[in-house]
Amino acid sequence: MKLIIGLGNAGEAYRYTRHNIGFRIINQLAGDAGLPEAKLNDKFKACITEGTLVGQKVILAKPTTMMNLSGQAVQLLVQFYKIDPSDVWVVYDEADLGFGKLRVRQGGASAGHNGIKSVIEVLGENFGRFRFGVRNEHFVVQPTDAFVLSKFTANEAEQLPAMIESAAHQVLSHLETGELVDTTYDILAK
Repeated sequence: MKLIIGLGNAGEAYRYTRHNIGFRIINQLAGDAGLPEAKLNDKFKACITEGTLVGQKVILAKPTTMMNLSGQAVQLLVQFYKIDPSDVWVVYDEADLGFGKLRVRQGGASAGHNGIKSVIEVLGENFGRFRFGVRNEHFVVQPTDAFVLSKFTANEAEQLPAMIESAAHQVLSHLETGELVDTTYDILAK
């Protein structure tokens, strides 16, 4: 069984921000697979849905704890379902990666991402990561926290649906092979 977590912040004000790309990719995965919409489960501090993707039992989750406390939801889910940390995959925004890139790897440090820091505090570093690049030319003129809480530009927003679909496809592809090879994909819509 795999636990695939999309990181983001709960609430309408954050819905279309860069920080919520993990939620949007989880929604895409669930929709593409015909899984029920993720429902709030207070016991897990997350919206979750369960089902089978490419022949594997999965739990898709979106923590409702706010980004910096994401580890709380991850810990509750891992303990209840008895999931090994290596079977946890986290999908999230990455300000150190250019827009249109998706970096996949197993393990590593937080690179300053507070949501990932929170997950590392409860799991250690050996979990899978799907890092969706959100950096653009505006990154250098804004503090990181303000940048990731901003919305995508109009041009980026136009490209996002295809990119989110591509990112979801990469998650499925890796689920099918069972491996997370350290790779960077170009998912920018042309």
